[in-house]
Amino acid sequence: VGFLGISHLLCLFLCCVVCFFFFFFFQAEDGIRDVERSRGLGDVYKRQLLGNLIKDKVQRKTYYDNALRIFGQLRKEKEELANTYFNVASLLDDESEIAENSKKAIAIYEKLKIKSIMRANAYYTAAKQAKKVGNAEEANNYGKLAYDSYKNLLYPESEKAVEVAKEFNLSV
Repeated sequence: VGFLGISHLLCLFLCCVVCFFFFFFFQAEDGIRDVERSRGLGDVYKRQLLGNLIKDKVQRKTYYDNALRIFGQLRKEKEELANTYFNVASLLDDESEIAENSKKAIAIYEKLKIKSIMRANAYYTAAKQAKKVGNAEEANNYGKLAYDSYKNLLYPESEKAVEVAKEFNLSV
């Protein structure tokens, strides 16, 4: 305690105590530390719920994308099947088989809501076959569908649409 003296030591001790007290107790209030306040367990559960919802949404999107891909493949396969029915119908000689295959192709095209020249051709073939058999009502129905398909796919004054309209006496 030689050269400092008791008063100096007491003053130094008080300064240390004040600095220690100030350093540990006034930091948060002075903005030195940014401690996030605890908001209780409810926030933890909310964060977990939000995380699970996001994860579920990602999984649902993956399932949805896979389902669309599979549906697209099935749709393509069914469209190819319909095209095959129609192509086979155009190669056959038996009138009833031509009509049957054309109608199978039409059913698939309509179920899949496929609008194509093949569908229009299938309508036209079915209309011609119905006309040959003598079924005027069915011939006119398929003729109208063929005309509408050609008109929508090509243009109203296309040769094929005009030909169908004339052949089945459709008012255009």
